[in-house]
Amino acid sequence: MRILERCGGLTLIETIVFILVVSIASLGVLAAVNVTLLHGSDPLVRKQALTIAESLLEEMQRMPLPGCDADDGGLAGAGWTTDDSTPCAADVAALSGRRDVTAAHAGYHASVRVEPTPLGNAAFSVPDALLITVSVTGPGNEAVRLQGYRTRYALPLP
Repeated sequence: MRILERCGGLTLIETIVFILVVSIASLGVLAAVNVTLLHGSDPLVRKQALTIAESLLEEMQRMPLPGCDADDGGLAGAGWTTDDSTPCAADVAALSGRRDVTAAHAGYHASVRVEPTPLGNAAFSVPDALLITVSVTGPGNEAVRLQGYRTRYALPLP
């Protein structure tokens, strides 16, 4: 019986080719992961921006508007409209604009826009509602925008 001179296994060239193929494939996967990480949003930044936006929206919805609420004596229950036929025009204009974010939230910028808008449909409508839009931008241009409505709490007094 003849003994085979060659034993089974890998040659040096086969091993080098295998290492080369695996390293090229690994580089492709790592490049895809890197692109995803760089262009993906940071969940902590988005969550913080959302928390700031929710807080500002709730603050704006609960803020009393002098002259807008029937029980505050400003319009003596005469309704929402002022001389220029917009709901509480001076108060609404004062609410819109940039809001300062505390030092604990450095890098975040917030703005609030309040505008009169009708709510409802033909069957039921609230003619004088305020649409509140809160926009917060965080680090890396992570933007969050929330909208809510504020309507009159009390009916006019007779």
